[in-house]
Amino acid sequence: MEAILIETAKQLADGIGVSDGTLKFSPGWLQRFKERNGIRLQKLHGESSSVDPVTIADSLPLLKNKCETYPLERIYNMDETGLFYRLEPD
Repeated sequence: MEAILIETAKQLADGIGVSDGTLKFSPGWLQRFKERNGIRLQKLHGESSSVDPVTIADSLPLLKNKCETYPLERIYNMDETGLFYRLEPD
């Protein structure tokens, strides 16, 4: 992430005509840049903490009964795995 920010800053400096050597894109510069602009690493949490376990336990039998009326080849996996396929690991 930090290397991407520094490389992007260099490209922007070149794009607006800042001559080489005018700016130093050091780790200290990057740290102060991130502080000034509110850029920080934030761990994202899933929705599991927002679910009421009692509601889930009460709803599972209803869902199971509804699914029993369909043949197995008509029941599909409804999780969000496909949404997180390209998500970067922790």
